[in-house]
Amino acid sequence: IEQEVPAIVSREIWERAQKIAESNWRNAPRNAHRDYLLRGLLFCGVCGRRYIGVNTNVAYYKCGRQGCPNKHVPADLAEGIIWDDILRFVHNPGPVINNLQEQIGKIDSTTIQAEHKEVEAALARLAEERQRILFRIRKGLVSDDEGDTQLIATGHERDMLEARKASLEAQLQGQEGRRAQLTATEALLRDLREKAESADNNIKRQVIETLVAHVGVNVGENGEIRLEPVYRFENPDKIAYIMSTPRMRL
Repeated sequence: IEQEVPAIVSREIWERAQKIAESNWRNAPRNAHRDYLLRGLLFCGVCGRRYIGVNTNVAYYKCGRQGCPNKHVPADLAEGIIWDDILRFVHNPGPVINNLQEQIGKIDSTTIQAEHKEVEAALARLAEERQRILFRIRKGLVSDDEGDTQLIATGHERDMLEARKASLEAQLQGQEGRRAQLTATEALLRDLREKAESADNNIKRQVIETLVAHVGVNVGENGEIRLEPVYRFENPDKIAYIMSTPRMRL
């Protein structure tokens, strides 16, 4: 027997929960004897599989596919390179901050607000006109057919004005949301800088998860391991991607 039941949570919350669960599974330290700061973020440039943390006498990352020819990556060296890169960014996020401030400065709602007031005034005048039409119909000053024609015409005009009003309100709401997102992003950048000043491994991991989308691991022509991180800035709003390609030799 099929029966519809109300949802316990909204689809948006459910989808967010699935993403968090997937992230927790992917990045969980499990039984690791070391806190691998780049766990779940390193990807093999040969086969595309994730690198995993391994701790024998020396901690390192290796490709998760058995038999993959790609090289192992010393954990301390890889984490040091990525963290130094992040420190350079959080202490000097000038281009991103400037971009944020420029975008905030471009948000001008004056014109939209002015048109919104004009549309509301036109709707008020139209409502009064419809009342006058109804009055003339009741008093017999116009025929029913003529009155109906006038009401239909003003009804179409009202619908157009209502649609325009809804569009303007959506634009205003979108601009205010954008302004709030940009302001929150700027605050987050400053928060990351403060955290990086005295970061333990737990804080480092939080900052890395915020700024690092993924890190490719390849081998260069001369046999050097090549880390290719893609830095992101999309919390709470996607602002920019900052590309960097540090290298290291073994």
